Amino acid sequence: MSLMNPWGHGEWTGAWSGDSDEMKKYTPLLEKFIKTLPPDDQFELDADDGIFFMHYNDWKENFSTLFLNLDFPDSWTGVRFSSGWNN
Repeated sequence: MSLMNPWGHGEWTGAWSGDSDEMKKYTPLLEKFIKTLPPDDQFELDADDGIFFMHYNDWKENFSTLFLNLDFPDSWTGVRFSSGWNN
């Protein structure tokens, strides 16, 4: 999964981090994918911008909360819900 630190600095340093074996192996494939994203969603893999990749299992071990933000058109209505996951 790709994550973003909203403060824009500080990145994951484990598996799938910028200098990891995983990232070195899959950089061409990831760059190809990033180019398919809308222009506002594209990012540089090696930039220190707070965007990073992290394996789901590492995420579960390091975080207890996830906040998602989606920008919807003004004509849409929203629903707030709480949920959880089991390890």
